[in-house]
Amino acid sequence: MTTFFDTTMQCALCGQTVHVRLIASTIAFGPSDLDTRPPPLARTTLAYDMMCCPGCGYCAPKIEKAPPQAAAIVASTAYQETRHHTTLPELARSFLCWSQIAEATHAYDKAGWAALKAAWACDDACATEGAIQCRERAAHLFQLAQAHKQPFADDAASEYAILADVWRRSRHFQKAIDAAEEGLRHTPSSLVKQVLQFQITLARQQDAALYTTANLPPASNAPPTPAEHN
Repeated sequence: MTTFFDTTMQCALCGQTVHVRLIASTIAFGPSDLDTRPPPLARTTLAYDMMCCPGCGYCAPKIEKAPPQAAAIVASTAYQETRHHTTLPELARSFLCWSQIAEATHAYDKAGWAALKAAWACDDACATEGAIQCRERAAHLFQLAQAHKQPFADDAASEYAILADVWRRSRHFQKAIDAAEEGLRHTPSSLVKQVLQFQITLARQQDAALYTTANLPPASNAPPTPAEHN
């Protein structure tokens, strides 16, 4: 069961009082997606991960806080174009707006997760092309996070497992294989190893479909770990 409570917050940019609904508690039943999206009921709470001010258009996980650069970013043409890009679902646009702010403040890990959540919102709205674009952005930002030593998962192998799924779901199959093979060189746990090997199998078959951990084949049926680089 998911429970909520209603409250108000003051927008950190324009000062408008905004009525928001927050999650008090939730629970998850079943396997998660390979990119870590949780199963129901937690899966249905995505819309409550983002707040948007109806006055100035500031979008953030909590609009009562804002980085110093936020006002300039919200006023920018790029942000406003994203906010009003009606070919994408409104929720996806909200996540992408926050992703722009996080990227501009060099929080590439947060920016990547916001872009991936935008892809989830597109999935829910059957906006296939939008989901691909959001995943491409997420992959780019996650790679920037790695380059700047900003962890976005529990360990390096798990990061590459997420990257492999993001690349595969956006139909960049060779990049998915490369990410999965790199993850296998980082001493993954048994579960992450299965995910990485499964990603290689799927990418070689050019399969861009959604899979969960329940779809993982037995470890003995997975392809071999790639050789170490010389």
